[in-house]
Amino acid sequence: MLLTHHDLATAYITAKEHHNDDPEVRDFHAQRLQIMAKLFGCDLSVIRDEDPNGDYDRTMVCSVAYSCIELACALYGPFDSFLEGKPGPLIMAIYSTRSDRFHDMRTQWDRECLQTLTEALVALTPEIATTTIESERLIECGLPREWPDPDDLW
Repeated sequence: MLLTHHDLATAYITAKEHHNDDPEVRDFHAQRLQIMAKLFGCDLSVIRDEDPNGDYDRTMVCSVAYSCIELACALYGPFDSFLEGKPGPLIMAIYSTRSDRFHDMRTQWDRECLQTLTEALVALTPEIATTTIESERLIECGLPREWPDPDDLW
């Protein structure tokens, strides 16, 4: 399977989403991002630190990229937590009229954060727009072939 700059942007967000998870899951996604960033030549931490007093425009694009990563992982709706037990009629009345709306807004928010992050990565490293990497290269660089299953960690 070919990976593109869209997959790199997704890897940035996924690594952030899992940064407080079980160490096995957290480390897998962090390693995956590290390898992908190196293979694509687009490591935000390196770009940000290259010349902290340098090009203000690039610094602002890095800031937008980091904001997108943070914001994609920060927005939650009131129904994102698991409803345990049998929900009563009061919560179900609210849930049935509002949950889909919150879900739709969250989906749009995620899409916008991901697209903006993708555009920022391309602005910082234009060559990634036409770069593809075989997913097998991640394995060759040391990423475990099997993704950790969070269900196994309960």
